Amino acid sequence: MLANENYTIYPHKDGTRKVRPWIIEDYDERGAFDAEQLDELMERFGFSEEDARGLSICVGNCLDSESEVCMIPVSRDKAVEAGCKLLRDALRQMGSNEEKLAKVIEALETVDNLFASEEDPGHLEATRAMAHDPGVSCKELRDAIKKLNETYGAVALIAPDDARRVTDQRTRRVADQCFYTWRDAGRALTFTTRPDEIGDPRTGKLIEFVQWVGRQLTNPSVTLSGHTIYEDIKRFKAKEAREAERRAERLKLGLIQRDDGTMQERTELDMPPIFGNPAKEDA
Repeated sequence: MLANENYTIYPHKDGTRKVRPWIIEDYDERGAFDAEQLDELMERFGFSEEDARGLSICVGNCLDSESEVCMIPVSRDKAVEAGCKLLRDALRQMGSNEEKLAKVIEALETVDNLFASEEDPGHLEATRAMAHDPGVSCKELRDAIKKLNETYGAVALIAPDDARRVTDQRTRRVADQCFYTWRDAGRALTFTTRPDEIGDPRTGKLIEFVQWVGRQLTNPSVTLSGHTIYEDIKRFKAKEAREAERRAERLKLGLIQRDDGTMQERTELDMPPIFGNPAKEDA
């Protein structure tokens, strides 16, 4: 799970709307392509065995059942308000009827305390325990839930801020791995536009390559549209350009990146060697 300073977290949430029927399974380190597919990949698109096997492992990681690739934005304020509302609605349904206690228990199990403060003494866990205790009266439980709602961050509903904009990110991840493989093989990320083509005017060897990969990894087999891949190429190029700008800026500031991703100041030992004859000092 990722987080940022604006109190928005990005947890992995599978079960999002899947646009394409990707084959999701435990690929481990064997990769997503079998021997026959690897041979076709090398013969049809001219990749080395190393490149083909590397792509197989990378797309397998994208589609692995254990991979966390669907990161959804969840802002703290919206999640807390939604969690409190869920509990209030459950209390209204409960009224004084003990038979509707199951609704309250379900709501308590649905909310989370990811945004609770460090000083929170475990209000949510304690209230859940009360709900399962047959010796606790409905009034005691209602009072505990009201107190829970009054403690900001004690409960939150971890759901996307806008569910309509949440889709499965696997298509983008698979496309990116194809672009990395294509680029690392020394090929340009180009495409061809044929305005006279009816339906899908975007074509070219790179687009055919991504479409081939998509067909191998979907069931039933699906051919990604040339326009979709064209948009992904533009996005990928823009991302690469931004990363190049950041690297240039760090170099300008005299910073280098450690193996762990943090930055440190460049020292003389980090400077590239000077080739050629240095200028001679005056005698």
